[in-house]
Amino acid sequence: MPSRWPPWVAPKCKRQPPLTNDQNLGWKKLEWEGVCKLKKSKIIASIQARKLVGQSCLAYLAHIRDVEVESPSIESIPTVSEFRGVFSNDLSGMPTDRDIDFCIDLEHGTCPISIPPYRMAPTELRELKAQIQELLDK
Repeated sequence: MPSRWPPWVAPKCKRQPPLTNDQNLGWKKLEWEGVCKLKKSKIIASIQARKLVGQSCLAYLAHIRDVEVESPSIESIPTVSEFRGVFSNDLSGMPTDRDIDFCIDLEHGTCPISIPPYRMAPTELRELKAQIQELLDK
């Protein structure tokens, strides 16, 4: 039995031996009930968590789900409630795969139209427009 217990383990658990030998897997399993007394919640980024786990720090993975919260209805989503006629009442997930995939065929040899904007000073732009207008008037 460990000589020092973590501070969040309840006294009930300290009296019972928490280590049990799992004959099938060959490793020891620790099970306890306890009360976690947190002073302050610390949230870290996933990159920092990976670094700490890489440095052999102890890590806990928890998945918390509120079972009393109902899934949102269509009326609670503002964009969907504006266009109720477009969306069906049963939005259970992603649509199923279709037999025909939508695609736009391009003519052979065409490339995407990409015209980068040419920026110039406003005075240069006025001068260029004046020159173009003079050439068009001739």
